[in-house]
Amino acid sequence: MLSYFKARSRLFSNSAFSYACIMTICNAVVVGIAYISISWHLLSLRNSIEVIMLFMFTWYICGFIITTYRLVMLIGSLLATLCSFKIIPKRNVKNTKISFLRNWQEVISFLNQNKTLYWCYLAQIGMTCLYMIAPVFISPYAKNILKASSLEFGLIEVTFSVGFIVGNVLLPYMIEKISPKQTLVFSMTISALMYLLLGLNESIFFASIYYLVAGIFISAWVIIVTIAQKNTPITLQGKIQGICYGFSGLVVMFIYLIFFAINYIHYLVINGSTSWQC
Repeated sequence: MLSYFKARSRLFSNSAFSYACIMTICNAVVVGIAYISISWHLLSLRNSIEVIMLFMFTWYICGFIITTYRLVMLIGSLLATLCSFKIIPKRNVKNTKISFLRNWQEVISFLNQNKTLYWCYLAQIGMTCLYMIAPVFISPYAKNILKASSLEFGLIEVTFSVGFIVGNVLLPYMIEKISPKQTLVFSMTISALMYLLLGLNESIFFASIYYLVAGIFISAWVIIVTIAQKNTPITLQGKIQGICYGFSGLVVMFIYLIFFAINYIHYLVINGSTSWQC
């Protein structure tokens, strides 16, 4: 295992890779600060899942205006932007200017010839949606179901982040020792089980444990992206990835709208007893 990590550490000799890692870390810090500091504050103003959904639509603007950590957010954003200019690819890719419809035709034609990748990108969309939807419910769940304090809510979120970091180290090693397919199936099964247990749980301690394990195995999302990109020509990687993220965003917004409607039609327990009912 030590030799595995030594081999992977050599990747940092590539400056583009190192700057990409720094950019990702800065982005994660900005998002984390915005979510943890603002979601709890918004719930104190209106104890309803609706405010968290609205915040997720405009998280950066809300976060920058309301949070006392706006300077950290600004610095993190600037560092991420500066690092993006340092990411210079070593490979030369021939750029061709074609129409938007032609891009779609290329993507569909490629996926029709490689149907296995359909499932890979579909799994990526599903994991991305789960990664974006779950945080909407965590803060009202912690406040109204677990009766947690703001500190305890922050610790629950930290366990997920720690799990995600551990998963990004552990799962690639598992793939090399077992197989990508078995690792992904196992990871997605455990993630689903942890979220199910989280929904049935009313203990802060066990919520932290379940969320930690969920964070470890939901990091399989990164592996799915890597496998999909590895088996896609470099000229199509950005096109297909952009479509996947765009479609994921549409699905997430659609699910948010569904819960908006449900919340108005039928009172959600996760809103707590003090929530305004319509």
